Amino acid sequence: MGKALPEIEAIARALSAAEKVYPIIDRIPNVDIASDGNMLPELKGKIEFKNLSFAYPTRPTVQILKDFNLTVEPGQKVAIVGLSGSGKSTAIHLLQRFYDPASGEVLLDDHNVQNLHLGWLRQQLGVVAQEADIFTGTVADNIRIGSIDASDEEIEAAAILANAHEFIMKFPQGYDTWLDEGGAKLSGGQRQRIAIARALVRKPKILLLDEATSALDTRSERAVQQALDTACAGRSVIMVAHRLTTVRNADKIVVMQEGEVVETGTHDELKQAKGRYWKMLQAQNLANDDNTDTDLCKSDEGQEKSQVDMIKKKVDDCTEENNGGEAGGEDMVEEECMVKPSLSLKERFPMFAALRLNRPEYPYLFIGLLMAIAVGIIEPLFALVYSEMFEIFKHILRPKKMQARANELALGMLFLGAMRMIATFFQVWFISACTKVSF
Repeated sequence: MGKALPEIEAIARALSAAEKVYPIIDRIPNVDIASDGNMLPELKGKIEFKNLSFAYPTRPTVQILKDFNLTVEPGQKVAIVGLSGSGKSTAIHLLQRFYDPASGEVLLDDHNVQNLHLGWLRQQLGVVAQEADIFTGTVADNIRIGSIDASDEEIEAAAILANAHEFIMKFPQGYDTWLDEGGAKLSGGQRQRIAIARALVRKPKILLLDEATSALDTRSERAVQQALDTACAGRSVIMVAHRLTTVRNADKIVVMQEGEVVETGTHDELKQAKGRYWKMLQAQNLANDDNTDTDLCKSDEGQEKSQVDMIKKKVDDCTEENNGGEAGGEDMVEEECMVKPSLSLKERFPMFAALRLNRPEYPYLFIGLLMAIAVGIIEPLFALVYSEMFEIFKHILRPKKMQARANELALGMLFLGAMRMIATFFQVWFISACTKVSF
């Protein structure tokens, strides 16, 4: 009982979590990945959305798509733009069959996707999302997730196509370099290019880009965009984008608003029409600038250069001032140009700060400490009493004395167990009270 009490809180949390998890496990999904379906012998890559209407199950009254129509020809690059909540990403989700539409059809090479084998369908799609998921393992393992049977040569070819091979080879072990979960050692652009390689290693006929560059800075966006331009060659591409600089080269741009298509055309056509797309260009200050990517990159480089120059100037000024002084110039440089560790003992050790914050709880802390000592002492005492149990067998010829001694030891164990339970309870209670810091 004494050892079980501290774990009751964890058990209660597990029960609470299980209450939410079990209904999900027991839920029967409308889209069953194990269901049978057709597999096309040769996929060309034509995609067609016909009269789609859709609302998410969690918000059935909010219509996300309203009579949505779009055709993507084989090898065509189509960009979908619009404000947040206009239904851009929903179209991609319906193509992947995360959901089925309320009405209308999603066709792939003139076949309804609901009649196709779900596993085969998703194997034909390469998806690059806004946030790249990096898992614990090597670089090669992270790329191989896209196709479990991919060889090392296929992984390298996908990385070259994704413009990732060069920086991967600069790693200490190349493709065998170990990555932590989340890819903390990688920049945003590097993570995204590994995600692109992961999508390309399965050699998909269709590429889905769901705001693949929106979370990157301008410099990383350019590197990733170059990789995407190479990856899109010869594939049907649906590209959901927020930054309009990434959609200029699309064969068709679809502008959505509140689940409906309001404009369709190329960049130049929509720009000349001065409709919804034109207003979005103006909002992003792109309406009169066709070289925004170059200018933004130059601006980034200029800002970086100016920051470096400013730092150099401060160092030079500091050095000049100290060079003009007396023989103690080097000491002055150390004092003025370098940060000296002048922190007090209390500032260097956060434990002292924590103790100061817990000053009102010192009585609780003291009692909790005493209870912890008691719990620690009871353990060897119990072992000592338990070892005495083996001594009673020397009285085997005197049953009454043997029984009396056994009863004494049993009572001793019971007493120690009760003390352990009480001490553990008060130890946890009083020490937990110290975590409630009052500022």
